[in-house]
Amino acid sequence: MRERVLAARNRQRARQGHCNAALSDEALAHYCPLDDGNRELLAQATERLGLSPRALKRCLRVALTLADLAGVPAPGRAQLVEALSYRH
Repeated sequence: MRERVLAARNRQRARQGHCNAALSDEALAHYCPLDDGNRELLAQATERLGLSPRALKRCLRVALTLADLAGVPAPGRAQLVEALSYRH
């Protein structure tokens, strides 16, 4: 597990110069692109879970970190669903 975490942190530093927690809103939108289906998923989750914009951004950061742990370039539906599952 330690190796996976170190590899994910290295991916983050190589991609943006720092960890995902320090991403600006603009950088988060750039590194976490969403297709229409994932936008709809987040809209439904926001309504059902009562997520604030800040909470939604936190979910996106977690999804990006999950993608880094999985070694994929951007979060997909699986990472978004997992990140949302941690909210309740």
